[in-house]
Amino acid sequence: MCDHYGLEPRERWVDVADPAVRVRVQEFGDGPPVVYVNGIATPGMGFAPLLGRLHPGFRSVVVDLPGHGLSPPYRWPGPPVRGQAVAVLKGVLDGLAIEKAAFVANSLGGMFVLALALDAPERLTRAVLVGDPGVALPGARGNRSMGVLDAPLVGRVAQWGLRLPSPRFFAEAVMADAIGRGAARALS
Repeated sequence: MCDHYGLEPRERWVDVADPAVRVRVQEFGDGPPVVYVNGIATPGMGFAPLLGRLHPGFRSVVVDLPGHGLSPPYRWPGPPVRGQAVAVLKGVLDGLAIEKAAFVANSLGGMFVLALALDAPERLTRAVLVGDPGVALPGARGNRSMGVLDAPLVGRVAQWGLRLPSPRFFAEAVMADAIGRGAARALS
């Protein structure tokens, strides 16, 4: 996927102390930092088409949140997710010696970045959030279908059901029409 978009990544791993997670990041270019944060069930490299057009002149940092892309899984101990989200992003920034950055994020990544903006606004210069869950805002309530994912037993079953199909060739075939054959190979 990187070759297709003319990207030459520098892969790094960041060990965050609390919560104890290991996060894979890929970096492109030099300049002011722009951090890209993935959504649920997608790797950070889902931003490759955008990065291929936007990264010159910036230090683009692509994050694979814990349990996504090549970052190892992490069992979230339960609420409050917001505090853990802020800690993960601050830990990544600290591990990369980035004081503050602009963020581009979607879905779950957007929720993480919104939490960072609310709890540690000094760490970001601006944010572009696509498909951000509104439940990240104080006082907001989610719908029941999303709430199921947090339920102790039912949530684990629901999350298991959201995995990409297996075997690999089947996942590629299912996704190829939607995102293209090359992108499907890179995701699966």
